[in-house]
Amino acid sequence: MITSRGRAGLAVVKDNLVFSLGGFDDDVESLRSVDVLDLSSESPCWKPSVGMLVERDILGVGVINNYLYAVGGHNDSDGILDTAEVFDYDTQEWSFITSMSTIRYDFGVGVLNNLLYVVGGLGQSSQALDTVECYDPSLDT
Repeated sequence: MITSRGRAGLAVVKDNLVFSLGGFDDDVESLRSVDVLDLSSESPCWKPSVGMLVERDILGVGVINNYLYAVGGHNDSDGILDTAEVFDYDTQEWSFITSMSTIRYDFGVGVLNNLLYVVGGLGQSSQALDTVECYDPSLDT
């Protein structure tokens, strides 16, 4: 990778693009930067991609229909996050989507039937959460 990262997100888009996003650097500062590795290239190497709109570490990441989602997490200025954003590889743009109903970090993420599920994690005062949220990109809810 180009950027040293702890507690970053990782996802594969279009079957051959590996994205490493967010996390924190050597100074434990939250990152918004994104690195991408194109495995279809004759000489695969990490390259910088478009940075997220918000710095995020301990975030959740998922992919639906080749759109990359970055949700929740933590950053130095806002603390625990409920915000979410999506990256369109074709236009190379990040956009905010509907925020989660609960601030959370260090949670599980899964995709099923084009829905993004966020499970558990830690909330305010690092309390473990027993809630599940579901995001439908076709409705932005």
